[in-house]
Amino acid sequence: MALNNGSRAKLKKLIPLLGSDQPGERDSTVLAIGRVLQANGTDFHSLASTLTKAPKASLNTMSNDPMIIAPQLERALLYINKLNNENAKLKAAIKELTEGKENRTTWWVEAVVERLSTFILIAVGIIIWWSLKNH
Repeated sequence: MALNNGSRAKLKKLIPLLGSDQPGERDSTVLAIGRVLQANGTDFHSLASTLTKAPKASLNTMSNDPMIIAPQLERALLYINKLNNENAKLKAAIKELTEGKENRTTWWVEAVVERLSTFILIAVGIIIWWSLKNH
């Protein structure tokens, strides 16, 4: 269900009116919400489906609760460790393939692998820092 920003703003104002103790106001609000949804080519069923979908995990949905953050950081550190292990395997394979061959291509491949692994670790570190700073 795709709603434009204007429709989202209207719904944001209308939905609290559903809690009114005046039956006429509630009924008018339901009709107004229906019009907003219809103008966007959708309906109440689609709205309900959208509201009940589980949110995708992202840095924006991280909790401030240390009991929740700790496992997320632990997973991140495990991932970093896995990347380090894969990087070590890759370096060992390159070294084995280039053993005794001293040329510019060999040096270049080793340099690229080193820089990429450093870049990946820095990127993961920045993501962890950003998530802790903002949550």
